[in-house]
Order: sequence, then structure tokens, then C-alpha cells
Amino acid sequence: MHPIGTLIFICFALLAGIRLPAGDVSSLPAPAPTVTRPKPTTEALFSNLVVRLAWVKAHPPANQYTYTRTRSSEELDEKGKVKESQEKTQHFLPIKGYPFARVVSVNGKPLTGKELMAEQEREIKARHAAAAGVRPVIATEPPPKKEYALTADMFERFNFTLTGLEKVNGRDTWALTFAPRSKDLPVKQFKDRVINKLAGKLWIDAEEYELVRTELGLTESVSLVGGIVGTLRKFDYSLGRVRAEGGAWFTARSELVIQGREVVRNRHLRFRTEEKNFQKVRSGEAPLTPGAEQ
Repeated sequence: MHPIGTLIFICFALLAGIRLPAGDVSSLPAPAPTVTRPKPTTEALFSNLVVRLAWVKAHPPANQYTYTRTRSSEELDEKGKVKESQEKTQHFLPIKGYPFARVVSVNGKPLTGKELMAEQEREIKARHAAAAGVRPVIATEPPPKKEYALTADMFERFNFTLTGLEKVNGRDTWALTFAPRSKDLPVKQFKDRVINKLAGKLWIDAEEYELVRTELGLTESVSLVGGIVGTLRKFDYSLGRVRAEGGAWFTARSELVIQGREVVRNRHLRFRTEEKNFQKVRSGEAPLTPGAEQ
């Protein structure tokens, strides 16, 4: 794998851990209007955030909701114009308590012919596996081999400043800025070199301690093997999440922009994700793809 390709994999593995999964919080009371809120310490805020993450992992929302996710990747030229692009739209739905990603379109075109038949067959196999109590293959692409978990020690790498309450999508959030604690943070894996040079701003929901918004980027370039193999010059990441009916949180949009040098070739890449059309499935299972049979 090329150095920049390796870096992209690392970036997505990193973001898979940082991006908090959605969770159903229908058992929690609706947030009440509040005139003032006591300002928490950053330690208490992040402690609640980590606890919330653990709780969410035990109550995955994909088992209860249908929604649409569109992901795109683009390679840009030196002027920022798109040279190449790929896009895939998937409809996520629960099958007997398991999440499943149904491919809807590729590069803006609905599946037809053999591609549609293959996708229908994949869904039928998934339903048969789920009926037998076996976890089906969720999506056509494998998940990252290893995620970078959001843990308390990760927060120890940064200096945080709680700037106060801000409204995001009509909800109270605690806004924090952050920057590396020092230039000599520990490096155990290559992706630590990226994490250790990140700075930006976080918005955390004041009621449910969900990550609502993120804006971050590199404070300086990251060298690959001393700069001989390549250099990562830009790693700009933004994330916006929304609370759906019933209390589940989803990624409304995210964008990652990477710029760097791969040996002698400059690369400029952009990755986007959008999730929408959230709907809780009352029966616990979504219908078959039209034309498919169990």
C-alpha cells in the first residue's frame, strides 16, 4: 500500500474511533428548558462523555432505525477542482436485531440488472443468517481492522478550554477548544503522530453528553519516515451530528480533507459522509428490497 494510502486507512481508523456512534436514549427524559446551567469542569465533562460512549455501544441504534448514508471520495487537482470521484449510497435497516446496509446507488446511478440481483441475493442471505441467529455481513466493504478508541487517556494529550454554552441545532452544548499539551507527546503507533498534532473545537450536548460538532486540523505537518517517503500537510476534519426522533444521534455530515506528498507526487483528497431520513422501525425489522424473496 502506498504511504498516502496507508495514511488514509489510518485516518479512517482514527475517525472510526473518534466519531461517536449513535445511541437510542428514548428511556431518558426530554431536555427541559434551562435559563442557566452550572459550568462543569472539563474532567467531569469528559468523564460523562466516555461513560456515555460505553452506554451507547451497548445500545446500538442501527438495530432500531432505518436511515440513508451517502459517502463520497474525491481526488482534487492543484486548483481544488475534482479530478476523480466515487460515491455510494446505502440504506441502513434492521434485520431481526442486526443492522444491514442495502446498496441503493453507486456514483448517483441506481443499481440495475446483475448488480441489483446480486444485492438482493446478499440481503436474502443476510436475512437467512439473522433468522438462524448468526450475525450477517452488514455492508459490502469491511470495517477498519482496528479502531482508535476514545478513552480518558486520549484527553490527557490536550489542553482544553471550556468557553461556555453555545446553541447547536437548538440545543445547549458546552463548547471547548483544544490544542496539544506539548510537542513531545508519546508515540506508540504511527497514527499517534497525527493525533498528537491535532487542535480545534468540540461541542458536547449539555443534556446527554453526546458529541454534537467537531472542527479540527493539524497544527503542523506530519512526516512519513523522516519526510523521505511523504508528508501529511493537511488533515482537516469537521463533523456535525443530529438527534433523531426517539433520541438516537446520527452523523448529519462529516468531511475530511487530506493534502500531502507521496514520494514525489502531491495528493489532495476529500471524503464526505451524510446521513439522513432517520426513522425508527416500530416492528423491529424493515421490509425486503422490492423483488427479493425470503
